[in-house]
Amino acid sequence: MKSDLLEARNTLNQVSVADKCACKLLAIKSIKKQSRQEEDKAQRIFSISIVISGLRCLLSYIIFPFILPFIGIAGNFTPYVGLIIGIVALVFDVIGIRRFFIAQHRLRWMISVIYVGVMTLVCILIGIDLSNILSKL
Repeated sequence: MKSDLLEARNTLNQVSVADKCACKLLAIKSIKKQSRQEEDKAQRIFSISIVISGLRCLLSYIIFPFILPFIGIAGNFTPYVGLIIGIVALVFDVIGIRRFFIAQHRLRWMISVIYVGVMTLVCILIGIDLSNILSKL
């Protein structure tokens, strides 16, 4: 147990200042040496979170405004569904970024840029949903 903690501290001391700042921001106390298994976990989480964020966009831009009204289902429930899916997407995005930094994945910074872009779009959609919900109160 003590040796694991020492190894984690040594590994954290060997990373760049930017990585240390990112780890602090993401509340990562220790990082692991990159292994194939950790890399696979990071890529799986990335795929899941991008699919959830994509689902959120699909609902917002195609299903809710066009498909549901076309088949005669238009309701006030759509902002609530969008809000829930948006929050779930953001949680998975943060989990994904953390997983890439914990694994010290070689593409962690490039993937983080993609995540931040997706998270920005999802936050905008959440803001629109909140605006719609609050305007109906």
